[in-house]
Amino acid sequence: MKESDLMTPGIDVSSYQGDITWSQVAQAGYIFAICRATIGATDKDSTFPANYMGARAAGLISGAYNFAYPVSSTAIDEANAYVAYVKDNGGFVIPPILDIEQAGVGNLDSATIRQWCATWGTQVKSLTGMRPILYSSTSFIEANQLYTLAYMFDLWIADYGVASPNLGGWPTSYKFWQYSDTADVPGINAQVDLNYFNGTLDQLKQYCGMGVNNVSVTVLAVGSTGDAVRTLQTDLNKVLGTKLTVDGDFGPATEAAVRTFQQLNHLTVDGEAGPQTLAAIQKALNQSPTPAPTNAQIVSQATSLLQQAQNLLKGVK
Repeated sequence: MKESDLMTPGIDVSSYQGDITWSQVAQAGYIFAICRATIGATDKDSTFPANYMGARAAGLISGAYNFAYPVSSTAIDEANAYVAYVKDNGGFVIPPILDIEQAGVGNLDSATIRQWCATWGTQVKSLTGMRPILYSSTSFIEANQLYTLAYMFDLWIADYGVASPNLGGWPTSYKFWQYSDTADVPGINAQVDLNYFNGTLDQLKQYCGMGVNNVSVTVLAVGSTGDAVRTLQTDLNKVLGTKLTVDGDFGPATEAAVRTFQQLNHLTVDGEAGPQTLAAIQKALNQSPTPAPTNAQIVSQATSLLQQAQNLLKGVK
């Protein structure tokens, strides 16, 4: 039996992969997706909200990583920006991930790189309560003695073309293994990195604190805010032909649009953008647009919401 026979397959993506049809990725058998969230302390991956929400809506277990730039920003600043951005888009499922590579460190010496990573890890754990993961290649780990950080990080190792990865001196086993960076995956129009989680699906769920029978998913509803809501509003405008203000605030107008989409697509009409609704929206984006709602439908939805609000106010008095 090969080592990979006991593992769970997944991918990692960034803006380089462009628009992704996540339902096709899920249908191809991939179980998890790790999406780039931030680059350094100030740059955000513009595709992260759509990728993170789309992967969850398709049923994949989602993760987010920070591409480190120690040469230009502090560990504290990067950790703070990364955690805030991920929390703004639904929070962590797979524990936080630091991607540390030569491209981000310039001419910094090994001791400085190690201290920077340790500071990042300490800050992220204090903000999330989760033990973080360090991503790097075998050669970079060896050259900078990053294996000394095993006391605070789990390992995501990049090592291609081998039957079993070389951990570069890391004293414990790995959690994730990136084994290819040139794969073709259905639903993605660019080459993709392939990965394994070092264990079964049930073990991956347990590692993420999800429970064997529970998969955490994004549910957007009245009161939700942030980039995930902005993506939802943009997508609703595309598939419905509405003119929602894309402000990241899930208010009555966004709820009415969600209800209209659900009604037109024969979904449970509850005004919440949960897994089924999000998946249906992604499907609609890749097909012909849903007919725009009539004025009568919009007025009906708005009237219903107004009546609900009045009933609530009466109950408060």
